[in-house]
Amino acid sequence: MKAILRQHWEHARHCEIQILWFTSIYAAVVAGILAFIAETYKNNPPDLGSTPLLAFFGFILSVIGFLITVALTFGHHNHKMNVKIILYCWDKMELYVDPKKPVPYKRVHRWFFEFTVALFAVLSLLFYASKDWNSLAAFCEHRGWLIVALIGIFFFIEILYGVTWRKHSREQKRFIKLLQNDIEGYYRKNWKVLFRGPESWREVLKAEEERRKEKKTN
Repeated sequence: MKAILRQHWEHARHCEIQILWFTSIYAAVVAGILAFIAETYKNNPPDLGSTPLLAFFGFILSVIGFLITVALTFGHHNHKMNVKIILYCWDKMELYVDPKKPVPYKRVHRWFFEFTVALFAVLSLLFYASKDWNSLAAFCEHRGWLIVALIGIFFFIEILYGVTWRKHSREQKRFIKLLQNDIEGYYRKNWKVLFRGPESWREVLKAEEERRKEKKTN
């Protein structure tokens, strides 16, 4: 059991390191793309050349980066949850204290990728919708629409994340809180029944709901 605990902890740390490395490389690539796009505007008129293709590449890279970040974040959460399950089995939940942070890094990290997805989406639409520099210049005069489009895409991605993944994250947090508050060790007594399989935490939540219904009827 100690070896399993160590493996889950190391995997959780590995996910954190992967997120940091990927974000560092991604930020460098994005900075290079934006610098190249800025260089094209130094000419008069600007020579767009491969700029539209580069902006579209930045959009695809940002979407992939966002999905990788979500995957690694949930992988990190899963390994941390498994660590807490083992500590719950040993009745040592007090050893793992994870206080709420004033600035949630993972949420801000996700917002960064959502913003870059929105940014490159707007740039891609801007470049591909403009056949020549004159129409592009006319479109750029209405910068308010660009900002509205940027904000709209950002919130669309955030809503999509909420619909697709936020419920899963909240249920896992509710499961961890349930174990932390289970001082009597009610679920520990039914360990072999409830804690079987990778989705055992869902079974515990179902058992808790049934337990609440029984208390209400009694």
